[in-house]
Amino acid sequence: MGPEPQRTNADPAAPAGNPGPGGPLEKLGAWDAAEAAALRGIVRGRMDAIGHMERLAGAGAPALGEFLAKWPWLLEPAWTRWRDEPAYSGMLERHSPEEDPDGGDRGIGFAAIGIGSTVNVVELKRPGHVVRSKDLDRFRSRVGLVRESLGTAGGGYDDVAGYLVAGSISADRDTKINVRESRAARRYVVEYGDILGRARRLHGELGDRLGAPGG
Repeated sequence: MGPEPQRTNADPAAPAGNPGPGGPLEKLGAWDAAEAAALRGIVRGRMDAIGHMERLAGAGAPALGEFLAKWPWLLEPAWTRWRDEPAYSGMLERHSPEEDPDGGDRGIGFAAIGIGSTVNVVELKRPGHVVRSKDLDRFRSRVGLVRESLGTAGGGYDDVAGYLVAGSISADRDTKINVRESRAARRYVVEYGDILGRARRLHGELGDRLGAPGG
């Protein structure tokens, strides 16, 4: 009579390399499930944030600048590590008149967001505002003001970029040329509809894969 077969705690139905319950592959699956649950929570929170931004923009609320400084991934999804720089946004508020030279209002406000060695100047117009060449000229001056203050306002930055956010962009020739030249100098013009649409699309797609409800 041969020796009695050795008994193990391995699940005979477990795949090779995974010695039953509690094995490395099962633990990995549990970690994956936990991570997916955490990501679903993040997606739900971000969809709520997108809806809140939409409401703030629609109301022309001054709080929109502060909100974007807190959640800048709404503007650029790649921004995952950032610093709010109120010294720069406050400086822009102080140096911007309540009314522009043509009688229009200044807009909603400003935000300054530090990403790496660059401080990003964000000027928020109202959702109904149509950007024209004169807006870009004034925005260039505001970005230049921040550039001149690098090294004195703190933060350790050595470059400046800009985002002018509005409802739409004029199709006239001068504005098109100015938009193109501004882009080459890292001053971008973006529309609220594009920001919100992209954010909803990206997070909606991720939510679908994770099984998270949409916003």
